[in-house]
Amino acid sequence: MNDTSLKDHWNHAWEKQDDTAVSWFQETPEPSLSLVERHAPDRTSAFVDIGGGASRLVDSLLDHGYCDLTVLDLSGSSLEIARQRLGKRGEHVDWIESDVLAWEPDRRFGIWHDRAAFHFLTAPGDQERYRDLLDRALKPGGLLAVVSFHSLEDRVVKRFFAARSSTGGGGSRHAPVQQTLDPAFEITVKGDGPDAEELAENPRARSARLRVGRRTEAPAGKADRTQLGLPKLVTGEKKGKRR
Repeated sequence: MNDTSLKDHWNHAWEKQDDTAVSWFQETPEPSLSLVERHAPDRTSAFVDIGGGASRLVDSLLDHGYCDLTVLDLSGSSLEIARQRLGKRGEHVDWIESDVLAWEPDRRFGIWHDRAAFHFLTAPGDQERYRDLLDRALKPGGLLAVVSFHSLEDRVVKRFFAARSSTGGGGSRHAPVQQTLDPAFEITVKGDGPDAEELAENPRARSARLRVGRRTEAPAGKADRTQLGLPKLVTGEKKGKRR
C-alpha cells in the first residue's frame, strides 16, 4: 500500500465510525498521562504525539497544564475529530498532517510519545528511518516513549535502546565489544506491560510493551543495522575478476 492509498484508508476509516468505537480508544489515557507526569513534569516541555490522531491524550495534557503540544498523524480526518472536540483549546495545539517518515521537524522536542505509529512500520528501512528521525528530533534530556504490540516489534525497539544506550553486551576475548557511538539514551523503563485495569478495558493490549529512554548529550548517529536485527544493505558495487 503506497502513501496515498494508506492516507485514504485511514481518512475513510475515521470518517465512517465514531472515534470511541475503535479498539484502542481510551477515555482517559491514564498509562501515558501518568508516564509523562512522572518522567517529564515540566509543563513547558515540547511534546509530540506521533500518530496521535483523535487520541484524547492531548485533552488530558492540556487539562494538566502542558502547553507546548504537537500531534502528528497521517490522517487529516482523525486530527479534525480532535480539533473539533477541543474547540478553542485546539488552537493551542500544533496539528501536523503528515507521514512521520516524510516529516522534517524544525525543532527539537522534550517528549516523543508513540502509542500508534511505530507498529505499522513493518519494513526494516522504514523502521531505520524512524529511529534516525527521533534520534535527531529529541533534545538532550528529552524523553522517548514507544509502545510496541507484538514481540517482533518489541525486539526492534529493545535492540535500538540497547545499541544506543550501551555497548550492547559484554563481549569476550574472542569478540571484544566495539563501541562506535556514544550512548544516546539512558533506559528508564524496560518493557513494561499493561496493568490489570488497562487489560480489563482492552484485553487486546495484553501483548503491548512500553519502553522509555532519556536522550543524552551524545550527537545523533546511526546505530549498526546488525545490532538492530536488520539485514545488511546490499550496495550496487559489482565484483569483478582480478587480472
